[in-house]
Amino acid sequence: MTDPSLQPVMNSATPGNTRPARRIGKGIFGWVLFIGLAIALFFALQSTKPPSFEVPLSEMTTEMSNGNVREVVVDGDSLRGHFIKPPVNRPHASIATAFRVELPPTTSQSWVFMQWLLEHRMDAEVRVENNSNLLMNLLIPLIPWLLIFAFIWFFVFRQLRNANAPKPVYIINPENK
Repeated sequence: MTDPSLQPVMNSATPGNTRPARRIGKGIFGWVLFIGLAIALFFALQSTKPPSFEVPLSEMTTEMSNGNVREVVVDGDSLRGHFIKPPVNRPHASIATAFRVELPPTTSQSWVFMQWLLEHRMDAEVRVENNSNLLMNLLIPLIPWLLIFAFIWFFVFRQLRNANAPKPVYIINPENK
């Protein structure tokens, strides 16, 4: 008969320690990454621009010729700005003075359009903003996907990996109780 003390033990457990020590840092890193991506998504989607209503280009030009436009900001293919007082033909926007006008593509890049805007501005201030940050334009659409994949990896694949992990086998000699 074989000596019971020579039986192999498949776990590195010591007497009195029935469970191997867990690595705490691995789980905390997952939660910190997930919460950090969620906070980044929240700040990225939170807009700093004031609420505005959309106005047709014809109405904006009429208000500009009447001297009712305080400022116009050319931003890509749109115009943003503020009226001095709300337009009278806009009852739903009686309080808001901020407006937004969508332009046809590449209209704002034309010098003829800019020259017309400067000539018909009356007392309005005209500014140009170029907010085409390539990094932000690529990163912001990726944040929701990164959150989804991080959630799947940390909460689904890790559970599957732990389920397929070999379970420790403890061999106890019944004579040495």
